[in-house]
Amino acid sequence: MGSSSELPEASVGASPSLAGSDGGATGWVTFHRRDDLRDVGPAWSFETSLPALSDDGARVLVPRTEAQGVGAVPSLSLAELRPSDGVVVDVTTILEAREVTEADLADGRRAEALRDLATRVEKRVTLANERLARRAWSPLTECSSHDPPDSAQPACSMQEQRFA
Repeated sequence: MGSSSELPEASVGASPSLAGSDGGATGWVTFHRRDDLRDVGPAWSFETSLPALSDDGARVLVPRTEAQGVGAVPSLSLAELRPSDGVVVDVTTILEAREVTEADLADGRRAEALRDLATRVEKRVTLANERLARRAWSPLTECSSHDPPDSAQPACSMQEQRFA
């Protein structure tokens, strides 16, 4: 059983800038951390502004996590896929679940190991956001198609579609 040391929440990352913006640093990924070491592990989470489409339409950027069920440790990687065939052309790992598990098992130095890991994750988030800022990405938004109640088929014209 670990002791709890309540510290303020820290976040690394910022709001994304859209394609065609001033080219400033984007924050497609934000890492939220609290250093209160609960019995189930660190209180960490990620927030993304993904999925996103590259400016040339050649790649889609999506977040991936390692699903492990309720109470799972956090994990995140960013996968760049080619929409034409779904092939993953690049993966940027931010945090693997095994890293948290290994740090969590550090005999007598659990808190230090998790703080060290959090520092490495913050650096990875910063590097990933800097790398993504060098290419114009546009976040994908919801799209819905209005189908009038009396129609026999979904509307086919662009005027019937609504983009959020």
